Amino acid sequence: MNSFQKKHKDIYFSDSSGYAPFAFWKMQRLCEDGEAFFIPEYECYYVVRNNHLLIYFSPDNKCHIPIEELNSLDCICLKADIFNTIKDNLSGFQVSYGECLYYDKSYKSNSALKNRFNAVDFDFLNENHFQIAVEIINEYEGDFFKVDNIKKMTTFPTYDPNLWFFVQDDVSRELIGIGISTYHPEVMETDLDWIYIRTKQHGQGAGRFMMEEIIRRSSDRSRVIRVGGTVEFYKKCGFYNKELWAWAAKPDYSFYAPSVQPNVLL
Repeated sequence: MNSFQKKHKDIYFSDSSGYAPFAFWKMQRLCEDGEAFFIPEYECYYVVRNNHLLIYFSPDNKCHIPIEELNSLDCICLKADIFNTIKDNLSGFQVSYGECLYYDKSYKSNSALKNRFNAVDFDFLNENHFQIAVEIINEYEGDFFKVDNIKKMTTFPTYDPNLWFFVQDDVSRELIGIGISTYHPEVMETDLDWIYIRTKQHGQGAGRFMMEEIIRRSSDRSRVIRVGGTVEFYKKCGFYNKELWAWAAKPDYSFYAPSVQPNVLL
């Protein structure tokens, strides 16, 4: 694994989207308790974590892992074009596909949303800001999130205070959205991580304003700006599908990651 982590950045720069479905910093964290493999005749690298094929990279874009080894896993994550060449030989997996979205820097927005909304920088010394962020997030997550969960995000190596802000309605002066993104300076990658607008303000342009503000704050310094989630909305904001990914899991498999706290999904 130590050797792979040194190689990881080289692979990222050679094919930043083709070997893993998550942002670079998240893959680094996931690899910490995984096992790395190398098939020298194909210059092929892959990582297995919790019986889950998490990273796969081969310059020829073919799968070189034996089928019997793949069938022994609980989850397989591969680019769709690779996965589709071996799927007929797999058994016991339920397959879904997802898009990996990247921002198109040539995209030009015609919106005039700054006349309706405003960005308010997150005040990390203001406990009320943490509480408001939790309230907005929990409209989607139930009562799962706590203030301590949010504060822990400030300890991540990709924490960037410039990418934490609220969306404010200029009429009501209410904070109606929270955006928390990460930035990895080594690989110049911005990852849109926690993007929430209060449900009662949906359809008014607040989400699009938030996206434009994130792009404004990150575009000049980012080689890659990426996101996952509500695909059609992000596509309307200048993101495009760079590739399709396959996620094949056995029925009882659950994916957990060391993100906000132990056993929390990335």
